[in-house]
Amino acid sequence: MRTDPIPTRQLDELATFIEHLPPTRTIPWSRVGKPLTPAEERGRRLFFANQQPDGTPIPLALRCQTCHRPPLFTDRLLRSVGTKAPRDASGMFDTPHLIGIGASAPYLHDGRAKTLEELWTTYQKNDLHGVSSYWSKEQLNDLVEYLKTL
Repeated sequence: MRTDPIPTRQLDELATFIEHLPPTRTIPWSRVGKPLTPAEERGRRLFFANQQPDGTPIPLALRCQTCHRPPLFTDRLLRSVGTKAPRDASGMFDTPHLIGIGASAPYLHDGRAKTLEELWTTYQKNDLHGVSSYWSKEQLNDLVEYLKTL
């Protein structure tokens, strides 16, 4: 932690440097633009699902693509997904973008989810962070594989 503020010129140079960094990729550049693997494609279908396998509609507000809509994979709005911690003043948090998500652990606003899987296996409560209670372990793995392509 610095005790003195960063001089304006250095801060501007740092901001320029950060803005020009290439986006983080979680798949090799050689795969960019190529078809998804079968697991990634199954995960993509889960991400964009409008109904559960038994035909039960997924409410619009609880569909992944509602809050994380392409191309930015965010709606830039505040949302409550049931992850409020005891010290949080509010349960409303900015919807994060998902671009490069596979390389940006830890997750949630306070970093308590160490892996993408933990978002749904540990911190998902009552289908508030999308309707995921019907997912099998294999389906969750497929979704994570898809997210890593973003």
